[in-house]
Amino acid sequence: KFLWLFAALAFVFSACNEEGLFHLIDEDQIDRATYEQVEGSIQLLEGLQLPTLMLDDLVNSDLTVFGETHYVQEHHEFLVSILPLLSELGYRVIFDELFHAMSWAVEDYTLGELDELPEYVRFFNQELIEGLRSFNATVDEEKRIRLVYFDINHWGDNLIESLELIETVLGHQELFIGIKNQSPNSQTYEQALYHLSEELVDRESVLRSSLGDLWYERLIDIVKVEMISLEFCLARDDVAREEQMFRNIMAVCSNDMSNKHLVNTGMSHAQKVNYMSGNTTRIAAMLADEIERVHTISFIGLRGERKFRFYETETFTFDLVQASQNNDMTKYLAEFSGTKRSYMPLDHDHFSENLQRISYTQGTTVFAHVGVQFDAIFTYPEISVLRSMDEFDWE
Repeated sequence: KFLWLFAALAFVFSACNEEGLFHLIDEDQIDRATYEQVEGSIQLLEGLQLPTLMLDDLVNSDLTVFGETHYVQEHHEFLVSILPLLSELGYRVIFDELFHAMSWAVEDYTLGELDELPEYVRFFNQELIEGLRSFNATVDEEKRIRLVYFDINHWGDNLIESLELIETVLGHQELFIGIKNQSPNSQTYEQALYHLSEELVDRESVLRSSLGDLWYERLIDIVKVEMISLEFCLARDDVAREEQMFRNIMAVCSNDMSNKHLVNTGMSHAQKVNYMSGNTTRIAAMLADEIERVHTISFIGLRGERKFRFYETETFTFDLVQASQNNDMTKYLAEFSGTKRSYMPLDHDHFSENLQRISYTQGTTVFAHVGVQFDAIFTYPEISVLRSMDEFDWE
């Protein structure tokens, strides 16, 4: 028995490649054509090296969509590492999938015009916020990058928090009293919200004069999105949410198409053709209909630590290589990338004309024409949960 066990272990360890992965894929069960195409297309990266193929995509895109897994430290670090490059290439806005009501605050903070942010904002985005603030402080104004939050407001008190923070900049505003005294998500809150919206319209000339055009237009925008957000919180309409996120992005892009933009969002929203998370048309598909050159990249963490939901106190470990079947494209990506990051364009006809089994996260395995779903795949060999989620309190 000991000899048999020794022989088995010897076989396993002999199967290790130089990066420490095991070649235990059953040759009879793999999708040979996909396996060989991954091998021929994948680009391995050294350290924090930027993929040359990705650089080409960033150059040749008007708008690039990063489809991420939420709460990943390595992804935020990667975003910060490429800020100088993005700026040189003409990217002037990074859109991020967080509360719209706080968009003005993170924009002003990262541009050095505001000195404080609520702790719950830092909980979700400390790495990118501070990285962008530091970067913007080193470059001329025309090369700075704005940070814009484009999601609806998921928490009932997002708007009130935003209005109270606005008062730290503008001073006390009688205009806000009616809604600040209401309990979020109550019927009286909804009535106060619509009353505030009407006041902004009816008193436009007076408010533009007292607040200035910038703050007046910010308030109009904040209140408009809060009205949509309130409807979503009551009805959970994913189609309405997707359409509003698209409108929030286009409201900025439409005024600034001479520059490039980057959208950082959850992977399901980044699909040009939807193969996961229902049948809703996703923002990447909507954006591709409006903007000429849209490039989408899926970011996959192959193993490590994750959270499903931000409020969970415990993380879980996962390994897509161990969890996936032998004919899973993710397994091939792991096989050839080893312990390195990798980048793989999906422009070969094989990826658009043939269905692939692919696992994007633990529990999300789909059969997809990946070449029409995304334009490229970026892999992290190992991921961890955002450090800011240990440092700050979302409550």
